[in-house]
Amino acid sequence: MLKLHKSPTLLNMPIGVANQILEKLELLDLLTSRKVCKSLRAAVDKFGIDIDFVKFQVDGFAELNLNGQKIKYAENGGTGTIVTFNGQEKIFPGENFISIAFKDLELLLKNSISTLELFMPEHVPLLLEVLRKAGPVHTEHIKLSRFSIEEAHSILPYFNAQKLEKIEIFLAQSSEGFDRIRDLEQWKNLKSFTFYSIAAPLGKEQIEHMFRFENFNIAVDKFLVQDAIRIRDDLLHRSAFQSCIISFRDSNSTPKEIAKVFNSDEEEDFLWTNDSHTFRITIFDEVFSCSIR
Repeated sequence: MLKLHKSPTLLNMPIGVANQILEKLELLDLLTSRKVCKSLRAAVDKFGIDIDFVKFQVDGFAELNLNGQKIKYAENGGTGTIVTFNGQEKIFPGENFISIAFKDLELLLKNSISTLELFMPEHVPLLLEVLRKAGPVHTEHIKLSRFSIEEAHSILPYFNAQKLEKIEIFLAQSSEGFDRIRDLEQWKNLKSFTFYSIAAPLGKEQIEHMFRFENFNIAVDKFLVQDAIRIRDDLLHRSAFQSCIISFRDSNSTPKEIAKVFNSDEEEDFLWTNDSHTFRITIFDEVFSCSIR
């Protein structure tokens, strides 16, 4: 009797051969391959994906930016989902575009990512469920835009605290409850932190909590001469410090008066030296910045 031989699948191939095939595929081709069949999905998941940058946003449609290449997920006239990439479109009848986008995000989060950026004014519960399934997420840098402090506090624990080095929070509608962020395990190993929201600045008492970082960029409600003195006498003597930017709404002093804290007659841009380093200090109407020269 004639025996029929099935064509080998990636799962049936030796692992070395399968990996040689998969490593020749572009990142987006790997994502597409997962949608072909269960065998390919399992093979791609086992192989893993190397990712430098991922940005995921949902605002009327969903978009994944993978290493600079964008995939757009949108409703297709109420009958399914249309996915667009590089001028090409693929239709998924009867599928919800949010569901497809979040499934792709879940796959990506199971891999190591250098930088992850999330912009999402809605669907936060779905994001938390994806993070729960994929976590702990291994990324060095997380950027959160349009999330509340409460939402950020719920999101960050799903990230590997030993891997995470940089957190950025932008456009928060309120800074209330920020102390809870500082209590997280993910806060302890950070090297860099950004909180920028002119509409909801941090209280000035948070400035000193930033002194442990190599770099920080924050918006606060006030910046006083006393804060400049603490920066001069404490922060600028710390061996790990590299740079800071402090934006503020109000001050009890002019730029010239703050500059005098550093014995400078210059009002905007000058050098200041202590026993360890020389720093470039810049003071404008509502911004104080300092960096090692």
